[in-house]
Amino acid sequence: METAKSYGLEDIQRAIIKAEIAFGIEYEALVLPDDYFNRRSGRLYFDVHSVIDNFDFIMDEFQSYHNWDSTEFKSIKEQSLELIKDCTVFS
Repeated sequence: METAKSYGLEDIQRAIIKAEIAFGIEYEALVLPDDYFNRRSGRLYFDVHSVIDNFDFIMDEFQSYHNWDSTEFKSIKEQSLELIKDCTVFS
């Protein structure tokens, strides 16, 4: 039997993110990653580094649930990156 010690911190964090996304899509009407970053998890404001570090993983999770085509995926990814930039880059 595997224990939490056999997993790295990144694996545990990604398991939590995956569960949050799955729950959000099933029960809270998450459609876009922005919904998750901003309104459901609060990670964008309170743990932005977890959003940046796991961005591709989060995008892939949403892609697997919603089956976006490549054009739609690219557009949603750009929109999400812009949101992160707006919250992290101050001029």
